[in-house]
Amino acid sequence: MKRPTGFLVRLALAAIRGYQRHLSPHKGFSCAYRVATGRASCSRHGYRVIERFGLWSGLALLRRRLRLCGATYRSRVAVRNPVLHHQRGDCVPCDCDAGCLPDLPCSGKSAARGGGDCIAECGCDVLGHYLEEKAERAKARWRRWRERRRARREPPPRR
Repeated sequence: MKRPTGFLVRLALAAIRGYQRHLSPHKGFSCAYRVATGRASCSRHGYRVIERFGLWSGLALLRRRLRLCGATYRSRVAVRNPVLHHQRGDCVPCDCDAGCLPDLPCSGKSAARGGGDCIAECGCDVLGHYLEEKAERAKARWRRWRERRRARREPPPRR
C-alpha cells in the first residue's frame, strides 16, 4: 500500500511531531485513553493514522479516538480521590459550624502553641469518611457478586 504524501499530510505530521516534542513534555500529564488502556497516546495514534490513511481519513479516525479519550477522561474525573482533592487547599466538606475552612493541619495543640491560625476546631475526618465510603462500596460489590454466584449455583426447579 502506497503511503499518501502531499503538502497537507506532511504539514499535519510536522504539527503533530512538533506537539509531541515541544508541547507535550511540558504539560505534565498524559492522554487519558493511554493511561486507562495502555495503548498509544492520541497524538501517536493521530500521527500513525494520518501517515497510513491520508489526511481526511486519518482526521476522521483521530476524531473518533479523541471522543473516546474525552469520555475516558470524564469518567475518571468523576471518580477522583477526595482526600487528594482536598490536599490542594480546597474546602473540606464537613458539617462543622465554622463553615468552609481550608484543609490546614490544625489541632488544639498547634493552636495553643501559636503554630496555627485556626478559626475553629473542625472534628471532621475526611480520610475516615472516604475510607468508610470505600469500604461500604466494596462490601456492596461483594454482596452483589455473592448473590450472582448463588443464583448460578442453584439448580433449576424440578417439574
